[in-house]
Amino acid sequence: MQYETRTLRVGEFLTELLKKVEEEASALVHAQTHQELIEELADVQDVIDEIKKVKKIKDEDLVTAQEANKEKKGGFKKRLFLLWSEDSGYKTNEKRR
Repeated sequence: MQYETRTLRVGEFLTELLKKVEEEASALVHAQTHQELIEELADVQDVIDEIKKVKKIKDEDLVTAQEANKEKKGGFKKRLFLLWSEDSGYKTNEKRR
C-alpha cells in the first residue's frame, strides 16, 4: 500500500477535524448493530476529544454549555420532536438536502 501525507498547520488541522467530526457523525446513521454503534460513537468521541485539545476546551466548560442548552432548549428527556414553530429566530444546524 502506498500513500502520501503531510503535516498540517494548526489552522488546517482544526478545519480538517471539523470536517472529520461531520464525517464520523454521519456514519452513526448507518450502524447496523449495537457494537457498530459503539465503534462509530468512539470515532466521533475521538475527534471531539482532539478538537477540545486543539482549542483548549475544558470538560467543565462543555458541561456548563450543555446545562445551559438544556435549560434553553429542553434537552431530550421527554423525547419531544418539534413539528413547527412561530419562532422565526430559530436557526437549525441541520443541512438542507
